[in-house]
Amino acid sequence: MDDFREWLSDNLRYFMLGGIILIVVLILIFSIRGCRNRRQNPTTGEEVSMISTQTGTGINTQASSGTQSTGNTVGIANPLVQASTAVTDLVTRFYKAIDDADFTTLRSLVSDLSAEEEQRISSNPESVQSRTVKNVYTKNGPSAGTYVTYAEVDVKYQNYNAVVPMLSYVYIYTDASGSLKIDGAASSKSDIQSFINSLKTDEDIRGLATTIEAARNAIFEDPANADLKSFAQGLSSGSGNTVAVGEQKRVTDDVNVRAQPSSNAQILTVLDSGSAITKTGESGEWTQIDYNGQVGYVYSQYVQ
Repeated sequence: MDDFREWLSDNLRYFMLGGIILIVVLILIFSIRGCRNRRQNPTTGEEVSMISTQTGTGINTQASSGTQSTGNTVGIANPLVQASTAVTDLVTRFYKAIDDADFTTLRSLVSDLSAEEEQRISSNPESVQSRTVKNVYTKNGPSAGTYVTYAEVDVKYQNYNAVVPMLSYVYIYTDASGSLKIDGAASSKSDIQSFINSLKTDEDIRGLATTIEAARNAIFEDPANADLKSFAQGLSSGSGNTVAVGEQKRVTDDVNVRAQPSSNAQILTVLDSGSAITKTGESGEWTQIDYNGQVGYVYSQYVQ
């Protein structure tokens, strides 16, 4: 007995070390499983880039409950899954607030909602009667608790009976209080946009875009919808707001003149509705002008 006690005393530290290692291994195993479950069931945190309509090529998808994967995700490290109830609710409320021009609700759902974006939404009822969110999907974002969210949306235009299916994305995150928010400034953040662009080559995204594009083309190919096709394509191309360089125009509303073509750039001044401008260039959706010897930018939708 004395020999056993002496042996146990001599080897006790090895037993303790082995026990500690076993505990650490078990903790790591359960932590990894927990992380996987959180990735597969995103119930919070998502991010939005203010309404961007997508077309593309890709895969058939079927709506499903829960967070089930859509389409063929073999070999895709960051697969597209059906959004959680919380995310779907946020996206649905977002589009309804846009349709209603409900800025109180929009400001509660979207961070950094710019004046240009509010002006654009204010003019929305002139063309779009309603948007109906059908299905919402997500991919994990570039950082923990962020997501790129894709929504299948049926768009009903004023004075047209047929609805047009669209695929839009928003970037969602979880704020400090744990609430889901749409990042209204995501489109001006190069790191986020680079990440979103990198997802466009994923097979499941290309497939989803192709499916919706095919449904849209089927509607446009119907002779009864010929006028709707021209109208919708005109809105997408921005026709009606094209201004030649050097041409003098006026702004249709009170607009900010910004130092860069971004809704987050420094505001140089605010032009009153009806103010005359001369276009010196353009950058995406922005018209470049000369402002007291400085280069400035105004949102092209408010230039006529």
